[in-house]
Amino acid sequence: MTTLAATLTLWLTLSSVTLTPYRDRVTGEDLSGNGQITEVGKPVAQPLLVQVWADGQPAAGTTVEVLTTFRDTLIHVTLRADDQGIVRYRPPAFLQTGEGHVVFRTHDSLLQYTFHVVPRNWFYILLFQILGGFAIFFFGLDRSGKGMMRLSGGRIRRYLFNLTRNPLLGLGAGFLATVMLQSSTATTVMLISFVTAGLISLQSAIAAALGAGVGTTLTVQIIALRVFDLALILLLFGYLLERVKGNVRNFGRVLFGFGLIFLGIKLMATGASSMSLYPWFQSGLHSLQGNIPALLFLSFFFTALVHSSAATIGVVLSLAFSQLVQPLDAFVMVLGANLGTSMTALLASLTAERVAKRLALMNVLTKLVGVLVFLVLLHPVSRLMNLLSHDLAREVANFHTFFNLVVAVAFFPFLPVLERLSNLILPRREEVPGERLVPELLADPDLALSFTHRRVIQMGDRVYWMLRECIQPFLHRNPAQIYRIVAEDDNVDRFEEEITPFLTRLMEEELTQDLIARIKALLFTVDELEHIGDVISKSIMRYAERMYKDGLEFSEEGKHEIQQFHQEVLLTMEHALAALTTFERGHARQAALRKDIVNTLEREFHMMHLDRLAKGTKETILTSTIHLDLISDLERINFHAASIGLTILEQLWPEKRGT
Repeated sequence: MTTLAATLTLWLTLSSVTLTPYRDRVTGEDLSGNGQITEVGKPVAQPLLVQVWADGQPAAGTTVEVLTTFRDTLIHVTLRADDQGIVRYRPPAFLQTGEGHVVFRTHDSLLQYTFHVVPRNWFYILLFQILGGFAIFFFGLDRSGKGMMRLSGGRIRRYLFNLTRNPLLGLGAGFLATVMLQSSTATTVMLISFVTAGLISLQSAIAAALGAGVGTTLTVQIIALRVFDLALILLLFGYLLERVKGNVRNFGRVLFGFGLIFLGIKLMATGASSMSLYPWFQSGLHSLQGNIPALLFLSFFFTALVHSSAATIGVVLSLAFSQLVQPLDAFVMVLGANLGTSMTALLASLTAERVAKRLALMNVLTKLVGVLVFLVLLHPVSRLMNLLSHDLAREVANFHTFFNLVVAVAFFPFLPVLERLSNLILPRREEVPGERLVPELLADPDLALSFTHRRVIQMGDRVYWMLRECIQPFLHRNPAQIYRIVAEDDNVDRFEEEITPFLTRLMEEELTQDLIARIKALLFTVDELEHIGDVISKSIMRYAERMYKDGLEFSEEGKHEIQQFHQEVLLTMEHALAALTTFERGHARQAALRKDIVNTLEREFHMMHLDRLAKGTKETILTSTIHLDLISDLERINFHAASIGLTILEQLWPEKRGT
């Protein structure tokens, strides 16, 4: 009987022994060391800690079996709990990568830990895998967009021009353009340029911006299909097709771009999944969980920084593929991305006309209202997305599409109200025409060249005004006009400082020979116009100022010659600017031919002036130096103007040079 009682007592004692991960008594923090990461050849940094309990108390001295399994290795040891019931065990170093398991076991309790052996510098490998994956993804977006742009043969601009005759068509035009450009930001920036130029109405532009928001969701929907295995296939076929000439090459560029998009997403997803093994990474994600303001701001800021909502949502999808983000948190980041993508267009409008600012402001306003409404309805919308699909990545893509569709449908009937509201916020006023050249235009070389061409024409108009007016101070002794002309040269210089770097950057893009020829012609023209402005402001106006201060007057014959010579130079300039505006061969040829005509006239007037000197005409003697220098400078201007025509002729019609 005594033996039976002793056996029963021993059995009850054993059955009450339990194993738990060791935690801090005060904070409750897990100090067990479970899930540690160590590099090849190194033991885990922190011992694995297990606490043994018996009848609710630490069981000091309890024997615990420890079994370590790693690949084909099995290690068995027996340890005893210390005075606090804690068992400490440090697995040995392993020379291969993989996942290991440690089992702590008593008679009736079992606890399993996991550890990971990774390559040396694994953290940096993962970090660069994630960053490199994002770079590949972003490059793929850019490459596929450019491929679509070239595949369309420049039709995107025509679609925007032709399909924005009314707001409904504008909605479709914005959608179509964004599908081709792979960027709602690029479409909105184009719309800013169009509305600035008066090519489309503000209502149609707002409608097109709403359509652009819907268009940008298509790429995200494709990414959510999880067709990662197609990445290498698309890259292969895209690469092969890019070796073919014609539009097939552009189609290959599109395929190659989508292959890069899928490859980049896969790299980011696998990198993030592996990075989640680090406790601090999991802790960081956990600290952001449910923090709506922080998530909204981070996604908004990142999107504004990279100018692409698709890039931000691509990062969200990579987290969703690895189940590292909660649905509500993912939806909040999608809202931040949609709001952030409107900031690029807003910044691009700051240097444009007020009507462009109105478009950008309404684009931000519609997004902002939509984000606020969806934040309020986040939980019911989340349940709706879950009903449509139980796959988190698909839920994210559907939420992105649903948001932009709702915004477009909700605001479309109120386009007239939005236009009036924009006029109230930014009232009309007299504006100086001319939009700024923004980097986003480079996404479409044809479009970029078109707007740069207009800027060069505007620069030419300023220089023409300077040339036309530069004769007036010599005839009417008006010092105020001298200062106005000199001040205008500062505006000409600003044109040159804006246009030349932009065209130089545009030359780095993949361009057709026709575009390259036009860019070269514009670069040369800008340089020549800047020289003409300098001759007028720094030389001719100094002569006028000197004559005013010294009270000098040309002789009547000299004044007539200067006026006649000035008119001839002005005529050359008119032909040059006509050639610049139209790229028409006849005007370019006329401007080029006038170089010799004006040179002959300059020599003729020079001899006539010398004849008056020989006669001893007083006014001729007093103004001789200024007269000859003025004629010489006007001849220099004529040379620059004729060179514009000659360069346009040589660049655009090289086979007909000299005819």
